[in-house]
Amino acid sequence: VTMPFGEMPAAGLAGFRFVDLIVHAWDLAKATGQETGFAPDLCESALAMSRQRMTGMDRTNMPFKEEVTVPANAPAADRLAGFLGRQV
Repeated sequence: VTMPFGEMPAAGLAGFRFVDLIVHAWDLAKATGQETGFAPDLCESALAMSRQRMTGMDRTNMPFKEEVTVPANAPAADRLAGFLGRQV
């Protein structure tokens, strides 16, 4: 599948969309003052997948910014958001 940041297998796109949906849910929760500690198991999976695929990658042409430091005991959704460059 051709994406703006390059080509990837369809399974990779499905993983990307999975992470993308979770992080946008985090964006909405954060923007509306709601709890961000939702779906811990899904968020842990998304974080593990993101770390596996993105660690060491140049994020210049990616939709995610450089990692932001987040406490290790923060909810998984917050740690995912931080890994993807969101200010927690």
